[in-house]
Amino acid sequence: MIQIFDTHAHYDDESFDDDRERLLAGFPAQGVHAVTNIGTNIRASEETVRMTEKYENLYGVVGIFPSEVAELENPDNVKRLKELAKHDKIVAIGEIGLDYHYEETDKALQHKWFDGDHAGFPRRGDWRCDPLLFVFEGECTRLPEYGILFWHWWRGDI
Repeated sequence: MIQIFDTHAHYDDESFDDDRERLLAGFPAQGVHAVTNIGTNIRASEETVRMTEKYENLYGVVGIFPSEVAELENPDNVKRLKELAKHDKIVAIGEIGLDYHYEETDKALQHKWFDGDHAGFPRRGDWRCDPLLFVFEGECTRLPEYGILFWHWWRGDI
């Protein structure tokens, strides 16, 4: 049987509330060897950690999606994210980056946290994990000094 590794999922989403348990518990029998669940805000990142503790074949990414970056203006949320990233089954920080797809996007705030002088996301050696980047219709003036980069989506100029 082919073994599948789902490298990008959002099974913490409320649309899975009714069948999440059945779905995740049944993956091994369906040939799904491993899954990486991606946190998009503090709540989703906390749920991702809980799910990694419950399911042996589930790994996680914790972070703040670009459209949710205002959560990082609260220093307690930055601290919480760093705590969550220490969990053994957390494999990256993400989805972080720039998302200019929607008109109401606060580009300045996204840049502050992604590649500004006071960027709050992982730099080489700052966190235990490397980042998962999300850039959609954004423009990076420079790539931050990350270790390994995991790219999810790219559309724009570098």
